[in-house]
Amino acid sequence: MQHRARKVGLLLIAATIVLTLIACGSPDTSTTQDKTSSVSTPAAADSVASDTSPAATRTSELAGTPEPSGTPTANTPTKIALPATPTPAPVGMSRSNPFPFSAVASMPNWDFQVLDVVRGEQAWQMLAEANQISGPVPEGMEYLLVKIHVKSTCQDTEKHYITSGDFKLTGDRLVLYNEEFFINPEDELFDELASGEETEGWAPFLVGQGEGNLLLTLAELAADLDYDNFRFIALQEGASVQTPPDLASIEPTHPELNRSAPVPLGETVATGNWVVTVLEVVKGDDAWALVKTADESNNPPVEGMQYVAIRVRVRNIDTEEPLRRIANHFFKVTGDANVVYPIPSVVAPSPVLYARLYPGAEYEGWVVEQAAEGETNLMAVFQKAWHVSPEFKRYLALEDGASIASTGTLSELADIEPETTGTDMSSPAPLGESVTTEDWQIRVVDAIRGDQAWQMVLGVNQFSRPPAEGREYVAAKVSVRYIGTKDEIAHVDESNFSTIGSGGTTYDAHWVHGPDPVLDFDLFPGGEYEGWTILQIGKDETGLIAIFDPSGSAESEKRFLSLEP
Repeated sequence: MQHRARKVGLLLIAATIVLTLIACGSPDTSTTQDKTSSVSTPAAADSVASDTSPAATRTSELAGTPEPSGTPTANTPTKIALPATPTPAPVGMSRSNPFPFSAVASMPNWDFQVLDVVRGEQAWQMLAEANQISGPVPEGMEYLLVKIHVKSTCQDTEKHYITSGDFKLTGDRLVLYNEEFFINPEDELFDELASGEETEGWAPFLVGQGEGNLLLTLAELAADLDYDNFRFIALQEGASVQTPPDLASIEPTHPELNRSAPVPLGETVATGNWVVTVLEVVKGDDAWALVKTADESNNPPVEGMQYVAIRVRVRNIDTEEPLRRIANHFFKVTGDANVVYPIPSVVAPSPVLYARLYPGAEYEGWVVEQAAEGETNLMAVFQKAWHVSPEFKRYLALEDGASIASTGTLSELADIEPETTGTDMSSPAPLGESVTTEDWQIRVVDAIRGDQAWQMVLGVNQFSRPPAEGREYVAAKVSVRYIGTKDEIAHVDESNFSTIGSGGTTYDAHWVHGPDPVLDFDLFPGGEYEGWTILQIGKDETGLIAIFDPSGSAESEKRFLSLEP
């Protein structure tokens, strides 16, 4: 329990930890050499037990000499282009050239050295004794403990924290593993050091069962934002990891960008960055059972909705980025209701699809999405949430034969004409009445203000910000239908709404989460969905009006809707 309390203490001093390495002020150099240190070098240690032998030392062969360009003459010397020799990264700066197992690894502000490595059953027993835990090890994984000696080389007079959480691990599965935060070994690495002081302790990890070529890594920045500043040290003699050579030959597949031709269920698809395969789909009551088992605090789906649990395999094929993150927000579900549903706030079954992957890494995991009960032609939209380029988007069928044709819907929507209701702020649309613009139909279903709205916010997150002084929250439930005639996704969220009242001041949304369903979703033409948004208004103001102003739209699209009966 003392170790777990120390972990909680770590959260409270997180800001101090983030500033640790930045504040030290030790200059960086372009090359990194082993420094003389008071840290003793251990005697030759056995390699970490593994079914995978360390990678053999690779040798490069000179490429064949290319033919000279053009036809030389007697007065023109023949020029032969020789292949460029890549400059190897300094020792410790790359996975292919890590610090040796017995070395003292140096980086600005710190020297660190591996003293011992324990994995498998022995590591499990050590952790079980320290934590009194008995849960099973995740399938395909095993525990690994690394004992690390650290010396501060900071140039200032302050003390700075170093903990097991500052270290990460990787191997030939090409996944970057974090410390197992809630598993605490005895003598865990956790200390505060002034320049010249030393400490040692254990760092716990979960790694692939039998995974080889293991490397410990420490980032120069505590926030670990720049992966080029990592230092690597081998946990096995001869450990080294190369980027797989096949990545450059993988071409994108299934570039169709419409829902009538999604990738068939179970078929593999490649984008410019990822290879993706849907392995398993669970819906309805079975999905809720999975979600409930994953975490007892998970809530059931909201009324009229069902969970859709999807197990996927992904592979990072992007060689231009040192690391890419994969997570559940890369996936959203849609179906013949023409709604791209928001991601529910639940813990997914293990293994969760959340990882940082080096080029070539493959990973499997679960995501949990949602859709309307009974909806058919379900498919996943795979796209990095903030990536707008369509070349990286794919539609993946979640049931056999899923296909959505938009032709009939578009022709029906073309007959809808915009109306003048709600175009004048002095005459807003009555509460509950729909307004129609060129591309949208909007209706305020319900509006709750004051303390009751604040309690709704606290029910979602007890740490939510209260309204600003002199203001109060308004929880508005809004129904939105997209009636545009372009077969593309349109987004709507709380940023499309503001409020005004008798005080004459316009208030933007306050960016706090309301209850589910949240007003933050995408719609295809014909799609309709409703959700809660938290607005704000001056206390005791009357004549409350919501202003709908879709992003990037003409002034004629703006509408005014009453928030009072």
